[in-house]
Amino acid sequence: MSIFRFASAALIGAAVLTPPTSQAQTYPSKPIHFILPYIPGGIIDTAGRHLALRLSESLGQSVVPENRPRAGGMVGADVVARSAPDGYTILLTDPGLVSNPTLQSDVPYDLFNGLQAVSIVGASPAVIVASLKLPVTTFPELIAYAKANPGKLNFASAGIGTAPHLAGEMIKLRAGIDMTHVPYRGIGAAYPDVMSGKVQLAFSSIAGAVSFTSDNRVRPLATTGPARSPVYPDVPTVAESLPGFDVDLWIGIYAP
Repeated sequence: MSIFRFASAALIGAAVLTPPTSQAQTYPSKPIHFILPYIPGGIIDTAGRHLALRLSESLGQSVVPENRPRAGGMVGADVVARSAPDGYTILLTDPGLVSNPTLQSDVPYDLFNGLQAVSIVGASPAVIVASLKLPVTTFPELIAYAKANPGKLNFASAGIGTAPHLAGEMIKLRAGIDMTHVPYRGIGAAYPDVMSGKVQLAFSSIAGAVSFTSDNRVRPLATTGPARSPVYPDVPTVAESLPGFDVDLWIGIYAP
C-alpha cells in the first residue's frame, strides 16, 4: 500500500502522539488501543492494521487495532471521544467524522471539544464498481442507463456521510440521475450484495475494491480523483465525463 506511505506516517504518528507532560519520559508504558470505526475489508481496516504494525515497531510498544463499526463510523469515534486524553486510545478515521455532524442530528461525539486532530495519513480516490449483472461496462453507459431507468439503481457505501457516499450524491446532482443510497457497516459487507446483483453499484475505497476487481467479481467503472489511479490505469476518472469532479478519501488519526 505505497500510496499511503505507512512507514512515514508511523514516524509522524509516533512523534505527535507523545503526551506533552511528565508522561512523555515513559510513554508508551502499556498497549495503545487503535480504534478502527468500520468492519474489516475497507481502507480504514487495511490502513489501520498496517499503521498499527509500523507504530508498534517505532514505539516499541503494542498498538492494537480494534474494529468498532456501526453508524457510519460514529460508534468508534464516540469510543475515542469518551476515552481518557492520555495517548492510549486513538482513532483512525475518514471524512465521515467531519461530515456526519452536518448530516445527522444524533451524532454522539463532540467534534470540536471531544476529539483532537493528530495527523493526516494519506488520501486516495474512491472507485465506482458495478455488479457484473448490470448491463453497463463504462461510466458513460452507467449515466445513460440511470437516465433511462430513473430510481432503479442502488449504490452501496461504507455508511452515511462517508466520502464514497457523498461522491455518489454529487454524481447524482452533476449527472442529473436518480439512485438510492444503501449504507452498510463497512464496504466489505456490501460486496456480496453487489456480486449477487441485489445492489447494482458500490462507491468504494480502492483498497476495499481491488481484491474483488482483480479476479473479475465486480467491474470497475471509474475513479473519483482528478487523474487516473495507478492501481487502475485503464479505468477512466469521473472527471473525464463530468469535468472538475474530484473526491478524495483522506484518512487521519484523531485522539481525545
